[in-house]
Amino acid sequence: MSRSQTHFWKLIVLMVLLNLSHTVMARCTLFDGYIQQGDASFHNGDFLRAVEKYISAMIDCPYKAGVAQGKLNKVISELQGQIDSLKTQQKSLGNLHRGIRAQQLEIDSLAMQIAWRTDSLFGAIDRSLILKSQMRYTSAKHNRLIDSLPVSGRPITLAIETVEGMPSYYFINRLGEELKKLKRWVDATQFDKAGFAIVEGPDYKFILDTTGIVYTLDDPQVKEDEVLDYSFENRWHLPKTAFTEQRNVSMLLANGNRFLEIPSEIRKLQTLEYLSMADNRLRKFHQLISNFKLETIDLEGNMIDQIPINISNLVFLKSLNLTRNRLSILPAYLFKLSLLKDLRLAHNRIAILPTAIGELDSLETLDLSFNALKSLPSSISKLSKLKSLGLTGNQLKGGVGSTWIQHILKLKQLKYLRLGANPCTDTEEERNKIKDFIRSELPDCIVFFN
Repeated sequence: MSRSQTHFWKLIVLMVLLNLSHTVMARCTLFDGYIQQGDASFHNGDFLRAVEKYISAMIDCPYKAGVAQGKLNKVISELQGQIDSLKTQQKSLGNLHRGIRAQQLEIDSLAMQIAWRTDSLFGAIDRSLILKSQMRYTSAKHNRLIDSLPVSGRPITLAIETVEGMPSYYFINRLGEELKKLKRWVDATQFDKAGFAIVEGPDYKFILDTTGIVYTLDDPQVKEDEVLDYSFENRWHLPKTAFTEQRNVSMLLANGNRFLEIPSEIRKLQTLEYLSMADNRLRKFHQLISNFKLETIDLEGNMIDQIPINISNLVFLKSLNLTRNRLSILPAYLFKLSLLKDLRLAHNRIAILPTAIGELDSLETLDLSFNALKSLPSSISKLSKLKSLGLTGNQLKGGVGSTWIQHILKLKQLKYLRLGANPCTDTEEERNKIKDFIRSELPDCIVFFN
C-alpha cells in the first residue's frame, strides 16, 4: 500500500471515531438528572431508589460509568454498615433475652416462695376478716345505749342496766321505752340488719327476732335443731352432716369463714328461711335458687359479681344483703321479688339504677351507698313504702335543682335519707339548702350527711 493510501485510511478511521464520540455525548443528556435523583434518595434513606437511579445513569452515559459506580459503592458501603449494626443489635438482643430469662427464673423462684406462704398469708387475712365480722355481730357491752339513735336510726336498740350487781340486757324503742315482749336477758347482742339478735338466758343461748319469737340455738332438750351455726370456725367447707342429719333447719349461720362456694347440697334444706354467709369468698349464689322458702339472705363481704338469673324463684324473699361485693349491673329479674322489703347494695360498683326499681313496691329499706350513681330514675318515686334510703358516697350533683331530688320528694313515707360524700354536699351551705328543701316537703324525714 502506498503512503497516500495509508493516510487516506487513517483519515477514514479518525472520522468514524469522531462520529461515535458525538453519538455518545448526545446520549448523556439524562446522566446528571439521574445522579441528582440518586443522591437525593440516598440522603433520604431510600437506598433501593438510589441504586435504581445510579444504574440508569450508567446506562445513559457509559463513559461516565465510573462516577455512577462510585455512587453505587457508597450505597453498598452504607448498607453494609447498617447490616453490621443490625448484627450488633441482634447480639445485644440475644444478651438481653438471656438476661430476661434469668430474671424470669428469679420471678418463678419468688412465685414458688409466695405460693409456699399462701396458707399463712390467707390465715392472717382470714383472722382479720373474722375479727371484723365478729365486730359486726357483737355489740359493745356495758354502755347505756349500744347504738346512737340519731346515727343508726334503729327502731330497736339494745340497752343495759345493773340489777343486784348483775348486768341485765333489754331492748328499747326510739322513745327509750322498754319493749317488754322482747324480755330481759343475761347477755345479748344488737339486732342485725335482718332483724335477729343472739340472747342468753340462765342456761341456754337463743336467737331472738324483733317480734319476740325465740329460736333454739343449743337447747339439749330439743331433738331437731332449728339453727345451724358454723360462724368464725375458719372452715373451707360446710360439714356433710349439715345436709344429712339436720332436716328441719330454718336458719344457717356461717359467717367469717373461707367458703369459696355454697355447696349444691344446700338445696336439701327445704325448710331454710334464713341464711347468713357474710365475710367469706363467695363469687356466686345460684345454689340457693332451689331453697324456695328463703326469706333472708345475708352475703355481705364476699366477691359476688352477678345476681343469678333465677333469683325471682325465691318468691318469699324479704331481705337481701349484698353489701361489699363486686356488683356493677342490676339485672331486671332482681326486681321481680315482689315481697322484698330490705335491699342492701352498698359498697359495690353500680353506676346505673335501672328503672325497674319501681317494681319493688314492698321495699322499705334501700341502701345504695358508696357506688357510682350520678342520677336516679323517676321510677324510684313509685316506692311508696320506702322508709330508709342510703345514697352516701356516690356521684350525685346538682343540689336542690336536680331531678333526682325531685324524685325523692315523692317518697312520702321516707324517714331516713343519707346523702353524705356526694359532690352536691361538699359545702355546709349546700348541705343546709338540701336539708331545708327536703324537710319542706318531707317534714318527718331525717337527712344525714355523715
